[in-house]
Amino acid sequence: MRRLLLCCNSRHPSPSITLFQIQIFVSCDNVTGHVIALNLRCSFLYGTFPSNSTLFFLRNLQSLNLAWNDFRDSKIPSEISEFTRLKHLDISSSGFSGQVPAEIAHLSKLVSLNLSNSDLILETTLRNLVHNLSELRELVLPGVNMTSVNPRFFMNLSSSLTTLDLWRSALRGNFPNSIFRFPNLKRFSLGGKGNLTIDLPSSNWSSPLQRLHLGDMDCGRRLRESVGDLKSLQSLSLGCNWEGSIPASIGNLSQLTYLSLSYNNLSGQIPPSLANLTQLTSLGLSNNQFSGPFLASICNLRQLTSLFLYSNNLSGQIPSSLANLTQLTFVNLANNQFSGPIPASIGNLRQLTLLYLYSNNLSGQIPSSLANLTQLTFLDLSYNLLNGTLPPWIFTLPLLEYLYLNHNQFQGQINQLLQNSLISLDLSNNRFQGSIPNSIANLVNLSYLDLSSNHFSDLVELDMFSALQNLETIFLSDNNLSLRMNVTANFTLPKLIHVSFSSCNLSEFPNFIRHSNGLQSLVLSKNSIHGNIPEWICENDDLEILDLSHNNLIGKIPNCLPRSLSVLNLQANYFDGNILPSGFPEDCGLLNLNLHGNQMDGLLPRSLVNCRMLEILDVGNNNISDTFPHWLESLPDLQVLVLRSNKFHGSVQSTKESPSFPKLRVLDLSSNDFLGPLPLRYMENFKAMMDSHGDDGSPEYMKGILTVFSSIHLSNNKFEGEIPDVIGKLSSLKGLNLSHNNLTGHIPPSLGNLTNMEWLDLSSNELTGKIPDELVSLTQLSVLNLSNNHLVGRIPLGNQFNTFGNGSYEGNVGLCGIPLSKSCDGIGTPPSSFQEKDELWRFGWRVVVLGYGCGVFQAFDFRTTLRNEPFLQLFHFLYVYPLTVSLSWKRNPFVRVELRKDDADVHKQPLKAMYPREPGLSLQKWAHTQVAVGAGVGCYHDEIKVSLPAVWTPLRHLIFTFFHVDLQMKLEAPKPVSSMRSPKPVVIGYAALPLSTHAQYATAFMFVIFCFVSFLDDLLTYFICSATGVIGMVVHGYFPGLCCGYLDDINIVTLEDVVEEIVGEIFDENDSKEEIQKKIGFIVMRAEGVYDVEANSSIYLPSEDLNTKMPEDLDTSLKLVRASKLSSKGIIKMMMMMISMMKMDPIIKM
Repeated sequence: MRRLLLCCNSRHPSPSITLFQIQIFVSCDNVTGHVIALNLRCSFLYGTFPSNSTLFFLRNLQSLNLAWNDFRDSKIPSEISEFTRLKHLDISSSGFSGQVPAEIAHLSKLVSLNLSNSDLILETTLRNLVHNLSELRELVLPGVNMTSVNPRFFMNLSSSLTTLDLWRSALRGNFPNSIFRFPNLKRFSLGGKGNLTIDLPSSNWSSPLQRLHLGDMDCGRRLRESVGDLKSLQSLSLGCNWEGSIPASIGNLSQLTYLSLSYNNLSGQIPPSLANLTQLTSLGLSNNQFSGPFLASICNLRQLTSLFLYSNNLSGQIPSSLANLTQLTFVNLANNQFSGPIPASIGNLRQLTLLYLYSNNLSGQIPSSLANLTQLTFLDLSYNLLNGTLPPWIFTLPLLEYLYLNHNQFQGQINQLLQNSLISLDLSNNRFQGSIPNSIANLVNLSYLDLSSNHFSDLVELDMFSALQNLETIFLSDNNLSLRMNVTANFTLPKLIHVSFSSCNLSEFPNFIRHSNGLQSLVLSKNSIHGNIPEWICENDDLEILDLSHNNLIGKIPNCLPRSLSVLNLQANYFDGNILPSGFPEDCGLLNLNLHGNQMDGLLPRSLVNCRMLEILDVGNNNISDTFPHWLESLPDLQVLVLRSNKFHGSVQSTKESPSFPKLRVLDLSSNDFLGPLPLRYMENFKAMMDSHGDDGSPEYMKGILTVFSSIHLSNNKFEGEIPDVIGKLSSLKGLNLSHNNLTGHIPPSLGNLTNMEWLDLSSNELTGKIPDELVSLTQLSVLNLSNNHLVGRIPLGNQFNTFGNGSYEGNVGLCGIPLSKSCDGIGTPPSSFQEKDELWRFGWRVVVLGYGCGVFQAFDFRTTLRNEPFLQLFHFLYVYPLTVSLSWKRNPFVRVELRKDDADVHKQPLKAMYPREPGLSLQKWAHTQVAVGAGVGCYHDEIKVSLPAVWTPLRHLIFTFFHVDLQMKLEAPKPVSSMRSPKPVVIGYAALPLSTHAQYATAFMFVIFCFVSFLDDLLTYFICSATGVIGMVVHGYFPGLCCGYLDDINIVTLEDVVEEIVGEIFDENDSKEEIQKKIGFIVMRAEGVYDVEANSSIYLPSEDLNTKMPEDLDTSLKLVRASKLSSKGIIKMMMMMISMMKMDPIIKM
C-alpha cells in the first residue's frame, strides 16, 4: 500500500491531490484543520491492508471511502474501531474477506455502511451492529454472506433507516414484511441468492419506497394489486417467478422511470395501463409468457431509452409506431413470434446502439432505412426468415461491432467489406454464394467470423485472412469451398482459439494453425487430409476439442496428444496399431473418445480408467481383440459404450458387487464373439436406463456430440440362455436389439413395461412360446422383428401391432393371425387392447414415415375400418411449403402434427385426436416428433397414434408443421458478447395429408400444396398422378413408385380437366355458368401457352403392363406420361398464377 502524508491548514481546508493521475479527495475541518474525510475510491491501491497503517492516525475521520481498490485476502482490521467519530464508511468492492470484525459495531455514530461485493461474512456481528448503530440510515450489504443470520434481526434497525440493500446476501427463511412499514425506507433490495421468502402486503401498502428490487426468491404466487399503492416508486424490479397477469394497478405508479418484471412466468397480454407510465425510461418484461400482439400504446412512452421484451410469446408484426420512441438506445424483441417485415420506420431511431430481433419469424429484406442507424454497435437479426441479398450499406455503419445475420435465407454474393470496426460477424446458415471477398482483410478488428453452412464456392487462399491478427474464431465449414495454403505464405494468427473447416476439401493441415498456441478447438472433419497427425498438434497445451473424423489419416495415434483434450474424434480414418501404446495419463480429462471405423488392433488399453470423466467411448468397427472391459465399471460418468464390430470375445459378466455403469445409456456390443448368458448383473445396475424421466425423448449433446437415445445392441454374438425379466425395468429404453444369437425360452412379458420402446429386434434366435399380449402396450413401437424363431399362437392385435407386416413374424411356422395369411382356426378371438368410448370415434393408427431432402416428405397411412380387416395402405408425397427451404444434413427437423376438421378457419384450434406419448393422459390437440438430428442421411421414422372419426367430412386433413431446432451441432465458441439467445424452433415449412376412407380430397388450397411436388424435375413423373389422387381418384391396386397408388374411375384425362379441378374453389358460390366457363377458359388459355400443349390433349398413354379397368376412351390400361412437354418453370408459373387468382397464400392458409 502506498504511503501518503496528509495535512491540512486553514488556507486549503479541502485539498485535492493528484498522484500518478489518481485523484485523492481530502476534506478538513475549517477550525481544527483535522482531516475529517478521505476518499481513496478507485485509487488502484493494492496489497495487504496492514493493521498498523498510518491511516489509523486520522482519529477525527468522519468519512472514509476505500471502495474499488484491491486489498485481496485482507481482513478488515479491528483497529477500525478507533474511528469513533466515523459517520460514513464505504469499503465495497475492495477485496476484503473473512469475518466482519465485531469492533465495527463500536462505530456508534455511523450513518451509512457499505460492505458490498466482497467475500465478507457477517454472522454474530450483525446482532451487535443492529443494536449499537442507532443512527444508521443506509445499510448496503450486497454479496455479504449472511447464511446463518436470522432475517428478523433487521427489524431491530433504526426507524430512521432509508436504505437497506441485502441483494445476494444468502439469507434464508422468511423475511418479515413488516420491513415495508419502516416510515422512512426509500430503497430496499432483497433476494438473488439463498432460500428466502417474503409475503408482500395484500392491501394498504402505503410506503415512501422509491426503489424496490426483489428477485430470485419466493414472493408468493401472483403479483398483487396492492403494488399500485406505492405511489412514490421511481424504480421497480421484481423477479419472483410470479404467474398470472400484470395487475392493472401498476399503471398507478406514475413516478416510475425504471420498471423490470423480467424473469417471471407472467402471461396474458401486456396490460394497456402501462401506457400511463409516461416517465418511464426503461421497460423490461423479458423471459415471461406474454402473448398477443405488440402493445401499440407502449409506443407513446416517449421517454423510453431501453425496451426489453425478449423471450416471450408475442406475435404479429412489429408496429411502425415504434419509431415514435426516438430516445431509444437499446431494443431487444428477440425470441418471440413476431412475423412480417422489419418496419422501415426503425430507421428513425437515430440514437439506437443495440438492436436484437433474433429468433422470430421476421421475413422480407433488411430495410434500407437501417442505414440511418449510425450509432448502432450491435445488430442481431439471426434465426428469422429474412431473405434477399446482403445490403452493401450494412458494412458502412461506422460504429457497428457485432453483426449476426445467421440462420436466415439470405442469398447472393457478399459485396465489398469496407467497415473496419466489426469485432464479430456471423453469416452462417444462409444461402450466400460465390466467392468470399478478398476485402474481408479490411476487417482488421475482427475476432469472430462464421461463414459456415452457406453455398460459398471457389478456391480460397487461406492467406486472405492473414491481416486479421485479432481473429479468435473462424468457421468456414459446410460450404463448397476448397481451402488451400499458399506454399510461399508464412503467416500466423496468434490469437486463434476456435477453428472449424469441416467439409472444406482440405488435403493437408493448414500450416498457419501450428503457431496458434492458444487453440482450444480444431475441427477439420469431412475433408481429404492424408498422412499422419502432425507433431505440432501436441504443442497446443490448451486444445480441448480435436475433430479429425472422416479423413484419410494413417499411422499411429500420437502419444503426445495434449492432456487438455476433452473431445477426441478420429472416426472414419485409417489409423492402425494399438490405441495409445504409452497409455492415457493419470490426469486424463477426456469426456468423449471416438475411434470408430479405423483399423486399430491389439487390446483396449487399461489406462482408459485414468479418464475418470469419460462419458462417451466409441471404438466400434476396428480390429480390437480383447475380452469385455469390465474394468471400465469404475468410470462413474460413462454414458455411451460402443464396442461393435470388433473381435471382443468371452462372457460379459460383472466382477464387482458394487453398482456398475450407473449412468450408461447406450451399450453396443453387436457383431463380436461374446458368449454365455446375457449380462444380468450389469442390467440390474443400469440406473440411468431405469429412469424414464431422465430421457424425455429428445437427444442430448455432450460437447457437440450426439449421444442418441437409451438403447442396448447385443446382436450378432453367441449369447445364450433366456432373456432376463430385469430388462423390463429399463424404462427409458428406446431400442433393444438381441437378434442373431442363441437365446432360448419365452419372450418375457415384462418387456411390455418398456413404454418408451421404439424398436425391438429379437429375430434369429431360438425363442419359443407365444408373443406376450403385454407387448401391445408398447405404443411407441415403430419397428418390431420377431422373425426366425419358434414362436407359436395368435399374433396379438391392437395399438402398434395393427401396423406391422408379415416380415415382423416370418420364419415362425407356429404363428397365425393378422397380418399372416395363416388363420387361427380353433383359437379364440384375441382380446381387444382397446375399447370404443364413443360411437362417433373409432381407433386408428397413423404411421408417418418421413424422409427429407429437397423439400419433399413422404407419408404412409395405415388404417382399417373394422378391427379385423386387412390393412389399406396409401402412399403420399408431401410437398413442404416453401420450396426454397434447404433441408441439408445440418437441419434438425422437428415436426408438429395436428388434425383439422376443415380449412375454413386456419386460426381454429385443431381437434383433440392425438394420443399422448405417455399412456393414461387424455387426447391432445397435436403431437410432436423429433427426428434424426443432424444425421448424415436425411431420413427418419416415427409413429403417431390418432383417434380417427368413424365418418370423415370431405375436408378433414392432417397438417404437418416443420420446424428447425438449433441444437448447435458444430463445435463452436460462444459469441464474444452474449445476447441472451436460446435455441428456439423456427418454422421452415408446412405440408398436409388428406384423410378419407377412399383417399379422396377436394380442398383447392390443399390441392395446390400437393401439386407443388411437380416443381421438382425428378418428380414430374408423379405430377398428374398426385393431382388426380388428391382431388378424387379412388384406388384399388398398388403401383410401386406412384404417389396415387390405386386406380378405379378416372374422370380427369385432359389438361382442361386438371386446370378446372385445380382452380375449382376460386369461383364464388354465386358465379353463373358463363362466368365459370369464362374463368376456366382464361386459365386454360394461359396454361396452353405455358405448356405448349393443347387443352384437349390426353395426359395418359396406353400401356400393356397394367391390367386395370379404365374409361373406354383411353384403352384398357394407362401409363403416366413422362410429360416431356411440361417444364418445371411452366408449372411454377401456372401455380403462382392460380394462387394469385385465389388470393391466398399457402403458408398463411396453413
